[in-house]
Order: sequence, then C-alpha cells, then structure tokens
Amino acid sequence: MLTQRLQTLNSALEVMKKAQTMHTYDVGPPPWLTTLNQTNVITGRLNSLLETFNNSRTLLNQAHSYPLPSFPGRTHEAIATQLTRKKLEPWVEDWVADGVKHGQNAGLDPENKESVSVASGVAAIDGAPEGVLSAAQLDELWDWAGPAGGNVGRSVMSGEMDEDEGEDEDEDEEDEGEDEGAMEGVEGTDKKGEGEAPAVPMMPLGDILRFATTGGFGK
Repeated sequence: MLTQRLQTLNSALEVMKKAQTMHTYDVGPPPWLTTLNQTNVITGRLNSLLETFNNSRTLLNQAHSYPLPSFPGRTHEAIATQLTRKKLEPWVEDWVADGVKHGQNAGLDPENKESVSVASGVAAIDGAPEGVLSAAQLDELWDWAGPAGGNVGRSVMSGEMDEDEGEDEDEDEEDEGEDEGAMEGVEGTDKKGEGEAPAVPMMPLGDILRFATTGGFGK
C-alpha cells in the first residue's frame, strides 16, 4: 500500500515538474489553473500517503530491518544503511523543518496574524481563514510573480552583458595601446634614419636592360 501511494505521488510530482519545465523560457509562469489543479492532485495524494502512514503507525514502529549474515554488506553498504537508519538524513530534516515553517507562516502577518497578500501587503477579505490567501490574493500574487521574475532575469542578463562589454572595451583599449606603442617604435626608427646618408639613386633603366641582355655594363 505504501509503495503504491509513493508511486502515485511521484507520478504527480513528475507531471508538475514537466509542466513547469515547459514554461522555463516563457516570460510568465504556467497558467494558474494548470498549476492549481496539479497542486490539488499532489495535496490529495500527500494526504492519502499520510493517512496510510497513520494507519500503519503501529506496524512501522514495531517493524525493524535486520540484514541477514548472508547480506552483501560490503558491496551494498548504502542500501543496508538506508534500511537500518532510524532518523532522516540531516539535509532531509532541514528540508522538512523549512517546509513546515513556511506552511505555518504562509500569508501571515507577524503583527496581526491576518492573511496578507505578498505582492502588495493588502489584508485578506473578511471571513478568509487565518494563514490562507484568498482567491483574489492568489490571482494577484500570480499576476505579480511572472513580471517580477522576468524583471529579475532581465536584470541578471543585462548585468552579465554589461560586464562582458566592459571586458571587451578594456581589451580593445589594451590592444589600441599596444598598437600605438608599436607605431611609436616604427616612427622612432624612421626618425633615426633621417640623420643618416641619403639613399643611393636608382640605376637607370637602360643599364638594367643592358645588363640583362649582355651580362655587363659596358657601352
């Protein structure tokens, strides 16, 4: 029974994960009704799992796993550790505690304990249960979350682009400085050459043709 409950819960989580992944690159979040329906399915299956745990509490408390001597403890040490572990792993305990904390404080104002909209801080409609956002506030929160998340993403991307542009400008300035230094070296060489003897004038074309045909410069 527990295995079946866990499998159905895992399937619901996978469906929600795929739905969220499909809208990864969209400006806004997935449709609110889709997310709400998937959340309700997951909540229902969690409640069924918790009910099964409660009904089997006595059995689970009394049942203990003891590996037989023939169990390959060296090659399957991780499995044996998980089966004989009495407590959750530290990171799992932190995750559970964090989830319980957020669940207890979701939508609550620490001052007046009224349901509060995260987007604008407006109190909930009269008659709404404590700690629960009203439908209007959920719609408001969902409308706010998409543009706000898009703005954060754009600001991060623009910051990275600015850094890349700044690095490119610095590299261009360094290249220009190196080019100027190289040109200065060439100009210095030319200036030094100005004080030397003038170059020998070019040989007349007739002498060049005569050498090419006769092999000498004689007239």
